[in-house]
Amino acid sequence: MLNLDWDKRYDILYIRISDTSNSYGDEVENGLVILRDMEDETITGVTIFDFVKRYNAGTLESLKIPININFDKDVYPRVQTYLQ
Repeated sequence: MLNLDWDKRYDILYIRISDTSNSYGDEVENGLVILRDMEDETITGVTIFDFVKRYNAGTLESLKIPININFDKDVYPRVQTYLQ
């Protein structure tokens, strides 16, 4: 499951790969929060601050995102619909 939400006002991308109701967030580097299940520590999602700004600047690759995701194919086309 790949569930995306993008906050246009604050340019924050929320990516959930499983249920996040029992998760906590840990900011592992500036602008990147990793969500983990409180019981077994599995990754349930990530939050990326300044997503569009980073995407347009080509700096997303510098983030150490622990899930396999293709931003060009799976994420940006969805976000782009909100930019128009």
